[in-house]
Amino acid sequence: MAVGVAAEVKSKLGVVDVVGETVQLKKAGSTFKGLCPFHGEKTPSFTVTPARESWKCFGCGEGGDIFSFVMKRRPASRSTSGRPARTPARPASAT
Repeated sequence: MAVGVAAEVKSKLGVVDVVGETVQLKKAGSTFKGLCPFHGEKTPSFTVTPARESWKCFGCGEGGDIFSFVMKRRPASRSTSGRPARTPARPASAT
């Protein structure tokens, strides 16, 4: 993905909006906090920082931008994951 396209997507989609679709966030000063969607917890350790356009869980250590969040929440299918498709089994040769 080109840097210009990534910047355009980030300018149109705020990290709070993207993460807030799946995580209930509460404003805490200049950040937002919620329960991490990547591991079970009772006390919020998941922080979204709009000024940095980033998120970070201080419980499990995961973090990143809107692209990494979406990729982690919605893993790519095998056909779009960048890995080669499985080749069908070769027919048995006549012996």
